[in-house]
Amino acid sequence: MVATYTHQMHPTDSDRALELVEVLPGESVDGHRRLSWAEKLGVAKQLVTAGFTRIELARCRSATDLPWREAGNDPLRAAPRIGPVRYGVVVSDVVGLDAALEAGFDEIRIEIDLRPGSDPVEQMDACQTMVRLARRGGAPSVTATLAGVFGSVEDGSVGSDRVEGALDALSLLAVDELSLSDDEGAAVPADVLALVSTARELLPGLPLRCRFRNRHGVGLANAWAALLAGVGALDVSSPGLRSGAAENAAMAHEASYLDGRAVLWFVAKMGYRMPLSMAALNGVYEPTLSRLTDTEIEPTTETRRITGRPAGQLEARRRTIS
Repeated sequence: MVATYTHQMHPTDSDRALELVEVLPGESVDGHRRLSWAEKLGVAKQLVTAGFTRIELARCRSATDLPWREAGNDPLRAAPRIGPVRYGVVVSDVVGLDAALEAGFDEIRIEIDLRPGSDPVEQMDACQTMVRLARRGGAPSVTATLAGVFGSVEDGSVGSDRVEGALDALSLLAVDELSLSDDEGAAVPADVLALVSTARELLPGLPLRCRFRNRHGVGLANAWAALLAGVGALDVSSPGLRSGAAENAAMAHEASYLDGRAVLWFVAKMGYRMPLSMAALNGVYEPTLSRLTDTEIEPTTETRRITGRPAGQLEARRRTIS
């Protein structure tokens, strides 16, 4: 990255707003069934009660695979509308965008894939078209996501020219938020600081959001680097529910997005005041995981609350290491 980060925020200066965006699972996870639309709205109700104001409900991949098809023409009718709560969806093409607009989602998220093998010009052209149509269709909020922007462990980092070209192009689009997504779990704090600094320089005033995986155990460190650099929103998820294929629970944890409870515990320790409680999140996450896996989750221990990993699993790992 070309930017040089200069520390401007003291860790105790936490008066700025911080939003946690809950990302609900879409596809089936680790061979288990996917949540039905009715179940998702039930989880959303619990999340809103727990204090969440932003919930990404679904990813619309095609017109033939609408996640909310079972709900008919008004899929958000049963979604709780308390205070400033907003419901989001990811769209992959114009057909999906039209369906999302018709459904009445509050936030439309459009991805631009910067990973090797993708064509950034083609991706940006598609994004430009969808942003224009979203605005014309009355979308309340549009987020552009740079997917894979931190590169991958196998292929290395994304070139600075590629990243800066995408940021320059985004400066011409009417988006409300920029999301930087570590889809491959390759980010480290130094890269996060540099990239967020570059984004703030090229897109001054645009709200920034980040999504990190915990693949190498640096998820919380990356999140803290993002907050120090000026990011105002972080994506979180129930542990294990966003992991994709994994051989065992430990691998699933390491590949998953950040556990909302771990993030909440961490930012509270750093002095942020959040309208969420650990007890409330435990009351949402564990029943959700039980429904998805058709297994019963034992009551949490303090270790589970902090790490999102069952205490027995941690003890087994300790025995293996020793």
